[in-house]
Amino acid sequence: MLLGSNGQIGQALRAEALPAEWELHAFGHAECDITDHRAVQSIIQNLKPDLVINAAAMTAVDLCETEQDAAVAANFEAPGNIAAQCSALDIPLIHISTDFVFDGENRTTPYLPNDDMDPVNIYGNTKMMGEESVRQTLAWHVILRISSV
Repeated sequence: MLLGSNGQIGQALRAEALPAEWELHAFGHAECDITDHRAVQSIIQNLKPDLVINAAAMTAVDLCETEQDAAVAANFEAPGNIAAQCSALDIPLIHISTDFVFDGENRTTPYLPNDDMDPVNIYGNTKMMGEESVRQTLAWHVILRISSV
């Protein structure tokens, strides 16, 4: 199951050839608004997918600054709910995050997975909170920090 199927990452994932025995259920915002917790719960419970990929988020960095409640709902609360629904059914989750969880200052080496996060804006802060929510809610998860597509 793919959430955020119409975004850049979702489109790239949908373009990949899948093994013949796999079935992809892809949902864009119109089919599944990730901030609608009951809709997410219903879809996951009805499909019972083998894996959920969350590529959905509010990614417009400047818009996150002016629409902070929407950023919190999409980037923090929604991943926590998705993780909770996955946890209830023992479904692994791949959650797409961002390098904006770091400040980017004074680095001469790549970031490592356990490096301290220090976001400098609302977008990075809400994505960091979303990561933490996934970590605290679901053991079977992978968080990918993507800097560009």
